[in-house]
Amino acid sequence: MKKRNVNKNVLKKILVLVLISVAAVVFINQFSRINYYNGQIKELEGKIAEQEQIGKELSDKQDVYSSKEHVEKIARDELGMLRANEKVYIDSNQQ
Repeated sequence: MKKRNVNKNVLKKILVLVLISVAAVVFINQFSRINYYNGQIKELEGKIAEQEQIGKELSDKQDVYSSKEHVEKIARDELGMLRANEKVYIDSNQQ
């Protein structure tokens, strides 16, 4: 009878040790996954910030390029256009 009690105690200790080992392995595995996903989150947050900066720069460029002054400058300088009531005087002394 005493031998059975000793065997039960040893068996209980082994079972507890196995359960603790399994729990430790699961914990370590989950911890490494959390670290991996945190790294992924930081990388994606960096990409988001970069894309937001690019979007802001493009919005600023759109504001500049769609301004009335810029459109008029392009029309005059590159396309040689004039306003409706504007007259052009050509200096005949210059060649």
